[in-house]
Amino acid sequence: MKALRIKGATSSEAVYLEERASAEALVETPLAMTRLGFGKVVYVGDVNNEAETQLVIRNILTQHLAGH
Repeated sequence: MKALRIKGATSSEAVYLEERASAEALVETPLAMTRLGFGKVVYVGDVNNEAETQLVIRNILTQHLAGH
């Protein structure tokens, strides 16, 4: 995935982890999600709008609307 990455996300917030990333102390990730109040904040750094990224976003929205 060609993407902009955020730094400082925890492993529980990362939706996508590269194999080289440590599960203990994640430094950066191109796809992260966390709860905020009654909702969620999702960061998607994909710069090419790939079909696989669109599927991830659709699944996140579907789960949120279902109350998960």
